[in-house]
Amino acid sequence: MVLRCKPLEKENKRLLIQRLIAAAVVILLMLGLSQPMFALAALGVVGLFVVLSENEEGMRMMFFLLPFGNIFKSSPESTSFFTYLTILFAVKLLLSQKKIKIGFLVAWGALLVFQVAGSFMDYKILIKQASLLLLIYGYFQCCKPMLKDMVMALSCGVVLSCSIGFFLADLPGLAQYMRMVRTYEISYDLLRFTGLYSDPNYLSLVLVVLMVALYGLMRAKQIGKIGWVLCGFMVFFGVQTISKSFFLMLFVALLLFIIEAIRHRRFAFLAILVTAVTIVVVLVMQGKIQMFDNILERLFHSDDFTTGRTDLLGTYLSHSFENPVHLIVGTGVAAPPLGGLPHNTYIDFLYYYGLLGTFFFGLAMYYAISPIRVKFSLLNTSPLICFCIMIAALSYLQMYDFSYVLILVFALLKEGVTKPESSLQMQDTAA
Repeated sequence: MVLRCKPLEKENKRLLIQRLIAAAVVILLMLGLSQPMFALAALGVVGLFVVLSENEEGMRMMFFLLPFGNIFKSSPESTSFFTYLTILFAVKLLLSQKKIKIGFLVAWGALLVFQVAGSFMDYKILIKQASLLLLIYGYFQCCKPMLKDMVMALSCGVVLSCSIGFFLADLPGLAQYMRMVRTYEISYDLLRFTGLYSDPNYLSLVLVVLMVALYGLMRAKQIGKIGWVLCGFMVFFGVQTISKSFFLMLFVALLLFIIEAIRHRRFAFLAILVTAVTIVVVLVMQGKIQMFDNILERLFHSDDFTTGRTDLLGTYLSHSFENPVHLIVGTGVAAPPLGGLPHNTYIDFLYYYGLLGTFFFGLAMYYAISPIRVKFSLLNTSPLICFCIMIAALSYLQMYDFSYVLILVFALLKEGVTKPESSLQMQDTAA
């Protein structure tokens, strides 16, 4: 007698097919670096997939492909095809909903009115911003809870894309899409790894949020040792960014892990963690890890720790408070920056949306996520804490992955990391 679960077997087959499609899309994207027609083929494949598949399957695919968004183009200067796929998928999710909450529509519509009034008629940016909230609403109202799937899909996508950017940097056509940011400070010259992202700091944010989320899933026994393997890759790639925010937030994450271990009396894990940190600190003090020497140089021997962000912050705040109309209704998402991006998402909201627009954004988020049943715990809130700290040094509002990271951190807060169900519906069949 053999125990089989027919629904589970069918699900595994579908998952295998989805993985093969995802692999095929990545291959098409690599070929598309030299021949745009392959990128167009990838667009067609993913577009058909997200339209014809289940909502959860489409969401999983989008999270996996998210780190490839910067090369998912017909040319380095063009808009990412991933943006168009996000809009398509958001519309598909809404059409699968029989009834849309009136409160969400009112808040979303009011926000659009402000954006139309101040967007200088740049409809491309306007549509991109409109789809941001639609995608968040689509996940929380039209998809089943799939926190583990989203974290694992994005983790695998990030590790794969970073591996391509690191080990296959000489791939024909790739150099024109990716950046190795050269930083000049004092008397040294650093090359900072960005993966397939456009900036090392944006990559750092995703890496930190994912590492904290993976730890929570491992603690809940939803994933096994593969979580540590993925975290190991993420630490390696994060170190290559030589990002001050990555190293500072890595320290915050370690502190959260230590607090969580002490609270739950996980002294064996605590001993391993402290030992590992001690070894790294000793090696760094001995100058045997060059990357850490570089980041320490940037942290403690730079003339401007914030690399100009403080001055920009003052410029944007002065503009807002000197222009009461802009303070209230914003300037519109297509408004030109004031000498440079704010490098602060909270200031992004104030400058582009204004106080009233930010209120409607928050109201739309409330209706998108509700009913809100928050599961407060250190594991559930740590990704959101790290996210809120890091966006204080990044202009994240108009990034193509902003809505996806918001979905991830709020899904952790709402769904929480819990132990998997131990029972399955099984059916006996003859061997």
